[in-house]
Amino acid sequence: QATYRDAISLSLLDRATKDSAVVMFGEENRDWGGAFAVYRDFELLFPYHRLYNFPISEGTIIGAAVGAAMRGLRPVAELMYADFIGCAGEELINQLQKWQGMSAGDIRLPVGIRVSLGNKYAAQHSQNLLNIPFGVPGMYIAEPATPYDAKTILTTLLKQDNPYLIAETQSLYGVTTGNIRDKYGLDIADVPLEETTVPIGRPDVMTQADPKLADAGKAITILAYGSALFTAAEAAADLEGRGYSVELINGKWYVPFDYEPVLSSVRKTGHLIIVTNAPQKGSTINTLGVDIANLAFDNLDAPVAIVGARNTITPGYRNENDYFPQASWILDQIHSSIMTLDGYTPATSRSGRDLIRNTARGV
Repeated sequence: QATYRDAISLSLLDRATKDSAVVMFGEENRDWGGAFAVYRDFELLFPYHRLYNFPISEGTIIGAAVGAAMRGLRPVAELMYADFIGCAGEELINQLQKWQGMSAGDIRLPVGIRVSLGNKYAAQHSQNLLNIPFGVPGMYIAEPATPYDAKTILTTLLKQDNPYLIAETQSLYGVTTGNIRDKYGLDIADVPLEETTVPIGRPDVMTQADPKLADAGKAITILAYGSALFTAAEAAADLEGRGYSVELINGKWYVPFDYEPVLSSVRKTGHLIIVTNAPQKGSTINTLGVDIANLAFDNLDAPVAIVGARNTITPGYRNENDYFPQASWILDQIHSSIMTLDGYTPATSRSGRDLIRNTARGV
């Protein structure tokens, strides 16, 4: 079965062999297959001007991508770690995201940016900083969670003319569809061999809530992103074992975002919790949560709850279970902020109000 890494490779291979305007570059892309082997063996197929290495200079990488697109190419630039988005701040925020608007659409920038979201590498290499490009209009932003997502989202983005950023989770590169089905019981699609696109901005409803439990007030919608989808799946299995029903939604997209699948779900369940591996403070999901709370106000029986990573610097891998969301955190937050779970004893003493206070204090 194709891994998450293979799915990304297949998408790039498809487009690059069909469209000579596609060029791919980043740190070590040609000699070492890229940081996480997505480009392995590509050097056997593509000449240097189609696949090449760049120095460790994120600003130069994104700046070159902007210039290449202005000259008619379709560059795919790789930033090894999302942590270094800040090093390309001017090019990413003031150039790439602005030129289409400033030129009234005369200049098209079909620029792809691939970044990895890390763990295991502590404070400077394990951050989720998608809130930075999210806060500036003009760029599509997606975070695939499954091999199917990785292939279809990237294929979709490669075939359109807007700049985009696709965030890939390092811990998922070796994961297959079968791994996910076996471990989490989710019915996800296989990686398609043919070019397959998906609606831009639309999340996927992975499981359906039981209408009877929803009518009894014992159902909840969980919207989750990236590998946090699988943490949410663990929490959903626990909830279902306690007699509750869960509608699990794979967010996939940040910009644009089609709210209707989530709103439709909340109309049934009356409850929503959003989960991400990014720190809650200043995160993308805070904005999505506010939007959904406003749009679904008449259908919600409790406030929208948020679960993200701790609002501290990322620790070393030995302490990551105390930093990144765990299934017990989701259950605790539901129990303290949304509805009292029958027979449940919180794993921690952190209530929903404590989380809000700690977010305000920056801890």
